[in-house]
Amino acid sequence: MDIFINGISCISPQQTFKTNKFLNNIIEYKTSMLQAVEPVYKEIIKPAKLRRMSKIIRMGLVCALDAMQQSNNDMPDAINVGTGLGCVKDTEIFLNKLLDNDEQFLTPTSFINSTHNTIAAQIALWIKCNNQNFTFVHKNSSFEHALLESFLLFTEDDYKNILVGAIDELTEENFNLKKSINLWKTTEISNFELLQSQTQGIIGGEGSAFFVLSDKKTETTFAKLKTVDIVYKFDNDNDIKNHIINLLQRNLLNISDIDFVLYGLNGNHDEDKIYNLLMSELFTQNTSAYFKHLSGEHDSASGFAFWLASMILKNQEIPEICLVDKTKSQKSIKNILIINHNHNKNFTFTLLQQ
Repeated sequence: MDIFINGISCISPQQTFKTNKFLNNIIEYKTSMLQAVEPVYKEIIKPAKLRRMSKIIRMGLVCALDAMQQSNNDMPDAINVGTGLGCVKDTEIFLNKLLDNDEQFLTPTSFINSTHNTIAAQIALWIKCNNQNFTFVHKNSSFEHALLESFLLFTEDDYKNILVGAIDELTEENFNLKKSINLWKTTEISNFELLQSQTQGIIGGEGSAFFVLSDKKTETTFAKLKTVDIVYKFDNDNDIKNHIINLLQRNLLNISDIDFVLYGLNGNHDEDKIYNLLMSELFTQNTSAYFKHLSGEHDSASGFAFWLASMILKNQEIPEICLVDKTKSQKSIKNILIINHNHNKNFTFTLLQQ
C-alpha cells in the first residue's frame, strides 16, 4: 500500500519551522541540552489563548496547523500522535504543587494538562475535529506506533487523510533528573563532533513534527511511506541483518536499491555499535547519514528523521551536515530507510520512497 506524505511541519533545535531553506543555517550547540527553536506563536495564535497553553501544546498545535495548511486539508479523518513522556512540564508543576501545598488546595489545570493525550486533544478542539483521536506512548517507538495505526486505518474506506505527529519536550527538571543517572555527556562537546566523542552518554533534545498522510498523491506530496516495522529486541547481529533483508524483500527491494540510510547514531559508543556494524557489513555501498546531532536524543526523535527524509526526497538534496561519510553522496534518491533504537531495544525501521 502506498501512503503519501502531503504535508509536513517540524519544530526542532534547528531552524526547521516554516523555512524555505533546507538546513542551511545549522545551529551549533556545546551543551548536552538541545532546546527547540520556537516560532513567534502570537503570529499564529491569539495571545489570549496562548496564555493557557504550555510549551509542548504550542509546539504541537502550530506544527499540526502548518502541516494541514500545506496539504490543503483542514479536517483529518483521524489524529494519531506519538509521545514518549507527554506534557512533562505540566506534570512537574502539578507534582511540585502537591508537595509544596501538603496535598491541599490544588488547582486542577496542571493535572488536566499533564496527561499524555492533551496535545492531540487540544488539536482536535482547535479544529473542531470529532474523528478518531489516539495518543501512542511506547518510548522511542511511539511515533512508529502512530504510523502503524494509520496504516491500518487506510485499509478501511472511511479514512482518506490522517494527521500523524511526534512530540516530546525536555525540561530543566527532567534534564537534571536524567543527569543524576549519567544519561547525558559529562564533558562539553559540540553537536557537530558527536560521532567523534567515543564516550558514554548522549545529548538530549526535544521537538515536534506533524504530517498529513493521504491515500492519494497531490501537488503537495513530499514522499511515499512504504512500510513501518517495530522489533523489541534481536538475539544477535545476524538476526537484525536478516530482518532488514527480509523487510526490503517484502517491498520488492534489495540492499542495493536503498540509496540512503538514516541512522539514529547518538554518540553513545555502546548504542552506536549496531549502526556501525550495519554500515560496515550490510550497507557498505549505500550513502549513510545521521540526525541526532541536530535533533538531540528524545523519544520522538524519529519524527525529526521522518521530516528530514521527506525533505530530502522532495528536494533531492542531502545536507552535508548529515552525512557520515562525505565522500559518498547519492545524486538520485528514490529509497530511504530510517533505522533507530533505544539502548539496543525497540528497533524501528521506516521505508520512504520518492
